[in-house]
Amino acid sequence: MPGRGPRRGRVRRRRGRHRARPGRCPIPGRPGPGRGLDRTRRKRRRCRLRGLIESGRTLPDIVTPDIYDAYADQVGVVELQFRGFGKRRSFHGPCSTIKCFEDHRLVRAASQSPGGGRVLVVDAGGSMRVAMMGDVLASNCMNNGWAGVVIFGVVRDTPQIDALDFGVKALGTTARRSGPEDLGGRVDLPVSFGGVTFRPGDWVYADADAVLVSRSELAL
Repeated sequence: MPGRGPRRGRVRRRRGRHRARPGRCPIPGRPGPGRGLDRTRRKRRRCRLRGLIESGRTLPDIVTPDIYDAYADQVGVVELQFRGFGKRRSFHGPCSTIKCFEDHRLVRAASQSPGGGRVLVVDAGGSMRVAMMGDVLASNCMNNGWAGVVIFGVVRDTPQIDALDFGVKALGTTARRSGPEDLGGRVDLPVSFGGVTFRPGDWVYADADAVLVSRSELAL
């Protein structure tokens, strides 16, 4: 009886091995950053991070869309279009809050105090007239251990801030600084803007896409 030749038209696949599809980037690596993220989302994030590595850009510490997908029922999303300044594209940490209007004195005082890895959240009433921070205060924050700053207002000296290894989120820019009048303000109180409320100690997660707030630290 003549021997049987190899079967044609049928290819056996080994279990657990997948062929890469065009445009996909299945790469080996550690599990994804967040508890609750599905396998597809983790693989997609690893591919995105690999693309950043290959392009020579700085890796983000966090990715807010992934955090939202994992913890949609635990985070609030600030419904404002912030601009990002500084080399640090993302930052996160427990927050300390300031409420003031067109007077940067409390922000200056905070910048000169130990940050301890916190995020400084400044409710400046959304004013586009007077800057709440310039390069000197941003440099103070960086040197004193603040993780980053979120300002519901504007900043100035942005070319100098962009040269710092620090992250600032603000509505925009201006040239005007605050005047000599002491307009007062308050620190470490709940502040609200963009549809969310920040309470002292809440955790803030910020990157190029969004600013999120959570009542407690999230497992990433």
